[in-house]
Amino acid sequence: MLKGVAIRIISKEKVHHLNVVLRIRLGESVRLFNQTDGEWTGRVLEKDNRVVVIEIVEQLRAPESEHMLGKVTIAFAPIKLDRLRFLIEKCTEIGADEFIPVITERTVVRGIKSSKLHAYTVGAAEQSERLSVPRFQEPVSLENFLKTQTTSSVLFCNERSDCGFISKAMLKLSNNSQIIILIGPEGGFTPKEQAKLTFYKNVHSISLGDNVLRSETAAIFALSCVKLCRAGRNNGAVEKT
Repeated sequence: MLKGVAIRIISKEKVHHLNVVLRIRLGESVRLFNQTDGEWTGRVLEKDNRVVVIEIVEQLRAPESEHMLGKVTIAFAPIKLDRLRFLIEKCTEIGADEFIPVITERTVVRGIKSSKLHAYTVGAAEQSERLSVPRFQEPVSLENFLKTQTTSSVLFCNERSDCGFISKAMLKLSNNSQIIILIGPEGGFTPKEQAKLTFYKNVHSISLGDNVLRSETAAIFALSCVKLCRAGRNNGAVEKT
């Protein structure tokens, strides 16, 4: 973005959101942001049902360096849409960088569209005032997921009580590790899938506590723990033993 440049917004969804939901007026000040240009103020020059024209006025925040502490991805077995939307929105607000739908043997919801789910991340990014919007990968089988994600550390959320807690696993990983949090379906992974998961050296079986959590709760809790461990270590509060 450059100061004084006029941006034409022609997306039907965005024009509707600006005119109907936000009810912007001519001459009104608005805020625009993205990962590349940072955050700017703008002034509404023109508006109708087809286009909104905004003049760039002043930069508020410079672009932020992404993944300074390593990318965190949420890999999840799709669940019902209302619960899945909650998962996506809250994990976006907390700071997830990417989402990967993983189809397992017990996955009930299979016909999901990543383009529709992406819209939830946009709204959550706007609400939480983060500059970037998480990416969405296309759905993939558990087998192909494991074969293609060998360079990341996969935290496999396991309901077995003898797994170490997530904070213990984090002590073994560097602060800039690329982490994938893997959340299973309703009913959990099958014994065959669990055996397959433990076969890969980059997969770490972790516990989220004594209680069995729903998928969306597990994702939010696990991501919060990862972010907290990284923040604490970055501030010198957590040390590797």
